[in-house]
Amino acid sequence: MGTRKTYSAEFKRQAIQLARQPDHTVDEIARDLGIGRSTLSYWIRMAREHGELAFPGKGKARLTPEQEELKRLRNGVASVKHNGD
Repeated sequence: MGTRKTYSAEFKRQAIQLARQPDHTVDEIARDLGIGRSTLSYWIRMAREHGELAFPGKGKARLTPEQEELKRLRNGVASVKHNGD
C-alpha cells in the first residue's frame, strides 16, 4: 500500500486559483500539477463551501469564533453533568 501524498493549504489555494482561470480547464491544471482531477475538484468544492476554513491542515478543523464559543459551552455543560453524577 502506498503512502498518501499531502499538500499544503497554500498549494491547494494556488491550484484552485489556477483552475478558476477561464483559459484553463480543471483537467489541464490537475495534469500540470500532477494531481487527480477528482482531488482538485474536491478542493474547489471545499473552498466554495468553507472559504478560508477549508484547509485547516493535519485534520484539525479551524473553528469560527462562534464555533469556539459553542465548543467551550458544550464542554462546560458536559463537565457540570459529569460532576453532578
